[in-house]
Amino acid sequence: MSKLFLIIAINFIIGALGICFIVTKNPGVRTHLLTKYMVYLLIVVFIFSVLQFFPKAFPFIALIIAGLGAIEILKLCNAFSFKCLMFFLSYMILAILFLFFSMASVYQVSMVFTIIIILDGYSQITGQLFGKYKMTPVISPQKTWEGLIGGVLLTFIASFFLDLTNHKIIIVSYIIFFGIIGDLSDSLIKRKAGIKDFGTILPGHGGILDRFDSFILSGAMYYLLIKLHYV
Repeated sequence: MSKLFLIIAINFIIGALGICFIVTKNPGVRTHLLTKYMVYLLIVVFIFSVLQFFPKAFPFIALIIAGLGAIEILKLCNAFSFKCLMFFLSYMILAILFLFFSMASVYQVSMVFTIIIILDGYSQITGQLFGKYKMTPVISPQKTWEGLIGGVLLTFIASFFLDLTNHKIIIVSYIIFFGIIGDLSDSLIKRKAGIKDFGTILPGHGGILDRFDSFILSGAMYYLLIKLHYV
């Protein structure tokens, strides 16, 4: 656990340096990026503190995250009708699996969360610093191939400090893959619904699903891997 927290701390420092470079290139985004960075830092410190000192309370935190996410989806149903309802039902299945995942070992939950944090952070930083080629302009105009490649590569590099075996490298690959799918899936839903964010509860981020979509899907899929005795 302490090693995971150290990895997170180091990567947040690197992220702060990346933000400094981004602000130098585009001073207009300074307030938004700083707000996003500080809120994300508070979220990460809070969740890691719960996992470290009150691990039995984390399933309740997971329940709140999943529940608020469900409320955000339900708010779209009037505008998004049948398709939104189907998405809601799919989400509820994932949410239930995510809740089971929240009761896994502290290390397993922390590892998945760590990988998702690093992937998300580096994807955004490398995308804003070097992004030129749009990855999915119809689904998510802000995402670039440079951001995806940079995020994945740097996440793998950071993951090596977890003393990964070949088997665990495959697990990390799964987490990264589902993290990306979770992000793109919610971007597609938002595009179809004609909204920018699922909510406004988290300054600089939007709603709960805007921040935790990748964690929910990756956690749910990781739980399935546990049940299949793959991890």
